[in-house]
Amino acid sequence: MKTNTTLIIILVTLLSLAGCKSSISLEDMQKQKSKAMSELTSAKKELIELADMKEKYSLDVRKEQVKTLEKRQKQVNKDIKSVKNVESTSAQKGANTMVDNLKSENDKLSKKISNLNSIKQEDWSSAKDSINQEFSRLEKKIQQLTSNVEVLNKMEVE
Repeated sequence: MKTNTTLIIILVTLLSLAGCKSSISLEDMQKQKSKAMSELTSAKKELIELADMKEKYSLDVRKEQVKTLEKRQKQVNKDIKSVKNVESTSAQKGANTMVDNLKSENDKLSKKISNLNSIKQEDWSSAKDSINQEFSRLEKKIQQLTSNVEVLNKMEVE
């Protein structure tokens, strides 16, 4: 009976020691760390690129709007010239009213163009700085999570 009890104790001890052994190796941790750092770098790059694109997009949209308004303004100026050339006296009164309306529209277009041109270009440099700071913080967290992995691995060997 004593041998059975001793055998059972040894068997339980061996099973519990085998159960404590981690199935994750140092190499697995290093691979996961590398993967996390790589994904973090990729995400950082994508966010910075997005901020750059947003700056360029807002500038391009503004340029396109100005271009469209200038095109419309040219058309209005042509219309003013053609309406002014009306020769009949009966149509002249209506032409004067039309010219006044076209000049008013032209003034509004000029004001819109001026307003668009005076809009300050979007500056996302502070957002980019914030992105860089956040990613540095995340990189430190990854380092913190994995800082004692090699120490733990050496402890298992000894």
